[in-house]
Amino acid sequence: PGINIWLEVGSLAAISNIEESVAEATQFVLLYSKDYFKSKNCVREVKAAVQKGKPVIVIFETNENIESSKVINDMKNECIQYLPEELNYIFAEEPILWLNSSLHFTIESVKMIAGRLLQILPHYEKHPLLLYEGLKINNEISPVDGVSPLEILVCDTNEGAHAVASKLHGEYNGVLTITEINQRNLSIQSAGNERVMMLYL
Repeated sequence: PGINIWLEVGSLAAISNIEESVAEATQFVLLYSKDYFKSKNCVREVKAAVQKGKPVIVIFETNENIESSKVINDMKNECIQYLPEELNYIFAEEPILWLNSSLHFTIESVKMIAGRLLQILPHYEKHPLLLYEGLKINNEISPVDGVSPLEILVCDTNEGAHAVASKLHGEYNGVLTITEINQRNLSIQSAGNERVMMLYL
């Protein structure tokens, strides 16, 4: 089934209809910008979403000079000033960072938003396994080809590196092995494979 998207800017006949329009929606998507919660009409719409029990998806942007965690903290602090009782409801799920620095990053943002939108629709509530493997969109990066065989070295204390290497293992078209090393014993015999060391910082 198709999904109808209502955008406040172009769909309201009058500002007085905000609450009625939100009531007709299945979900509420909050695209945050600085001072969102200071706006009287923005407060009206998100308050209506909370009162009507509409699931809220928060989307935000940042730039490379500002950590996303800082933006999230700032928006929560702003929300506390104007909607303290609604804070936990609005941020029940982690806000989604909108990435627009490249097509492939944007596609990943779209997939995250679409996944949130779809998971509460009746069809997918009855068939949740349809979303289990994630969403696929045209033009996204496909499983990678590269040097094969390839060996990835990860330190046993660097948990992040091991998680990333395991994810890569599932996407790699070729022979790929993961070898754990430790600081006490760095002498690893090579089987003649191309080798890379992965660090997660």
